[in-house]
Parts: sequence; structure tokens; C-alpha cells
Amino acid sequence: MASNKALDLKEACRWGIVSGGFACFYYGGTYLETKEGEKLSYLQELYDLYLKQ
Repeated sequence: MASNKALDLKEACRWGIVSGGFACFYYGGTYLETKEGEKLSYLQELYDLYLKQ
């Protein structure tokens, strides 16, 4: 996906923290989706909670 938006290192780190934490709760660190975008919806919820801290 191409974008003209500048890269944001802080945002990349936030997504990395949320993704790493999420991976800790699944065998082998892999969440198998049953439908497209399912994992992203879970990560978005965690990301929003992380930003509230």
C-alpha cells in the first residue's frame, strides 16, 4: 500500500508494542484469522487502549 504520508517512528513503535503483546497470547505467536481484517480489529482496540494510558 503506497502512501504519501510521512513515516512516524513513534506510531510504528506503538503498533509494534501492541502487536507483540497480542502475539504473547497465541500458541506460536500466530493468530489465525477466520475472516480478513479480524486480527486488525483486535489490534485496533488494543492500540486505542494503549493511547489512553
